[in-house]
This record gives sequence, structure tokens and C-alpha cells, in this order.
Amino acid sequence: MSEWVLDVRAREGGAEVVLVNRFGSVRRAFLRLSYVTYLLPKKLSPQELAEAVTQHPQVLAASIEFWRVPPWYDREVPVVKVLA
Repeated sequence: MSEWVLDVRAREGGAEVVLVNRFGSVRRAFLRLSYVTYLLPKKLSPQELAEAVTQHPQVLAASIEFWRVPPWYDREVPVVKVLA
């Protein structure tokens, strides 16, 4: 059965979605969502930053990746990837 999204609202841990079907029946559904954020360490080491952000109750995991940076992409820098 087809449904269309009428509204989406952010809620703790995800989003509440309001859906309507072709008969006009409306229902609400909760979607658990995870968000990825990338942090570039400046004053802390990448390990210290990763450990610090994992102390927040909404952070599920933090890891360190190495990205090449412009303008020539010949240099790698550590980036902290945070899953919340």
C-alpha cells in the first residue's frame, strides 16, 4: 500500500513521521535515526577528542579516520567520526 509523508518532526532518538494513505487514513511512525558528525581536532589529540565525545549520553561511537585535504590532497589529517 502506498503512503505519503505529511510531516516529519525531530524527536529524541529519531524522528516522528506522519503518513497518509490513498484512503485518507493518517498514522504516525517513529523512526530511530543515527547521525554522523565529523570533527577536525584542533586543541586536543584525535584520541582525546574521541574519548571526550563518547562521554556524552547520546553518542554511540567515535572513531578516527584519515582524510586527504585540499588544495592538492597530498596531506592526510586525522578526523574524528562521531555516531550519535
